[in-house]
Amino acid sequence: MELKEFVKESIKQISEALIECNVELKDKGVVINPKSVQVNTDSSQAYGRISTEIRHQSKVVQKIEFDVAVSTSKDQAANAGAKISVMSLSLGAEGDVNYGNKSESRLKFSVPIIYSEGDSEPVE
Repeated sequence: MELKEFVKESIKQISEALIECNVELKDKGVVINPKSVQVNTDSSQAYGRISTEIRHQSKVVQKIEFDVAVSTSKDQAANAGAKISVMSLSLGAEGDVNYGNKSESRLKFSVPIIYSEGDSEPVE
């Protein structure tokens, strides 16, 4: 799978999962990514609290952290449009890992995101 498809699909699936969880868990009092959160400091035990003050209505920007192994095959590297793929290991009959003619690297990066917000108050 190409890196760009992996990142796109990961973000889409995480976002859709949060929306679906809010719908499915609403009657259980669970709110995923609630509105109007006043975020605490990193040293706090709690992530934050729901704020009723209008000045705290800004959206919280969070990060999705990626740490992926990527590969480029030697025949791809010769092309000007070489593609970076997320590492996929194939296991042989003996359980051996086969990398083929590939160059492997690790990429670590984060993507800022504002998730869809759930209601501030859970249904009781």
